[in-house]
Amino acid sequence: MKIITHKRRRLAVVLASALALAALIGAGTILSPAAQSASSPSADQAAPDWLVATAKDFVAAYSTAGTPVSAEWVLTTAGQYKRTVPEDGPVDPDYANVSNYVVVMHGSFEIRDASLLSDKQPPPSGTTAVLAIDPETHTVFCIAILTTPYDSSPMGPVSPLTL
Repeated sequence: MKIITHKRRRLAVVLASALALAALIGAGTILSPAAQSASSPSADQAAPDWLVATAKDFVAAYSTAGTPVSAEWVLTTAGQYKRTVPEDGPVDPDYANVSNYVVVMHGSFEIRDASLLSDKQPPPSGTTAVLAIDPETHTVFCIAILTTPYDSSPMGPVSPLTL
């Protein structure tokens, strides 16, 4: 599995947004697990337009076979996402409860953008692409290209994504 992580400064934006939200709601945490599950989208809810556009942009840039066979999305937390992609490193406690959108696409993908590659190895390629996206800035902050099956169930109920 190859993981590409953008610079951590984008995570600082996520943290700043989360802290501002916590200050606004007067709570010590961003959202409790009960509040998060209550705010999670239902299985039949449509993805936000910007999320669909972000996924389409990724497909246009990195799909080697056109439109993916299937795609799904979920609103989850950074902690839940990180537990499904352990190669991306441990869960940072400061970000564990920060909301993230995760898009999982099945098809054929290859990262050909040299600016995203962290070393001199061949470009990562695989049959599954997993994108972690900041819901405030709409920034893709992590891309995982997998050659093995990916289990998104620990993140909660997923919804189909039409691209």
